[in-house]
Amino acid sequence: ARPQQSQIPTQQPVQTPAAGRVNSPNDAYLSLRAAPDHKTTELARIPHGTIIETFNCRGYTTIGGRRGRWCQTSFGGQTGWVFDGYVVY
Repeated sequence: ARPQQSQIPTQQPVQTPAAGRVNSPNDAYLSLRAAPDHKTTELARIPHGTIIETFNCRGYTTIGGRRGRWCQTSFGGQTGWVFDGYVVY
């Protein structure tokens, strides 16, 4: 008799961090937020052109006519959320 294979619960794959450049020339910065919502507290302003690494991105949405996802990143010693519609990968 063959041994039974154990059932491994299906998990969401761990997203590999992705490097991108902040592309927000009109405002000259991208807001680092406390939560994945454009109305939450701004923790920092990431300057236009800065290279950031995003991870843990969530589903797509549209803000200010741009389609993107809310992703976590770290900047200036703080970890928060950015809207990656303003990030070029």
